[in-house]
Amino acid sequence: MSGKSVVIALLLIGAAVGVAEWLSADGTPVPTNPTVTILSNDNTGTVLDVTVHGVSKEPRVVGDSTYYEVSIPGDFAANLDVGKPEVPKLSHLLGIPDSAQVSVSLQPLDNAFFDSILCYPY
Repeated sequence: MSGKSVVIALLLIGAAVGVAEWLSADGTPVPTNPTVTILSNDNTGTVLDVTVHGVSKEPRVVGDSTYYEVSIPGDFAANLDVGKPEVPKLSHLLGIPDSAQVSVSLQPLDNAFFDSILCYPY
């Protein structure tokens, strides 16, 4: 196989597989794992600061439609509800004493919106 044929074959394979594109939410130039910082942890509760620096999107062609598989760097699973968009989710394990009551509240400090992403269905 000539050198040109090898390059063309590799380009075709790369196009068929798809190439993930990094969409930064905070200006981070390369895919970066989310950061989790414990702001406080005592007998009254635990406060975490979770920062998602961005997502990667990779095209998936199904018939005549191009969908995008969206992922977060690191070992994070996607939402796997049949018929719904396959979007990444973060989860963390916290130890909670047997006698404790649990409540969760979220306070988004910043948002990033990405337009024109048709998420791959599960």
